[in-house]
Amino acid sequence: MAEDKEQLVRKYLNLKNGVPSHGTFKRLFENIDSYAFNKAFIDWTRKMSEHTEEKIVEVDCKNQ
Repeated sequence: MAEDKEQLVRKYLNLKNGVPSHGTFKRLFENIDSYAFNKAFIDWTRKMSEHTEEKIVEVDCKNQ
């Protein structure tokens, strides 16, 4: 949960109103253009593969 990582997140973001709620994240993700996000994500993963000699880079942290 975001509250569990608040100190880490505060290193990168100014959270003057605290950690965003589940509803805030829900509204954010509902309004993201999925096609634009998909293109940006694919472009990002391609650039990452150039720096990792095309080895697999985990982005979901499930195997940590």
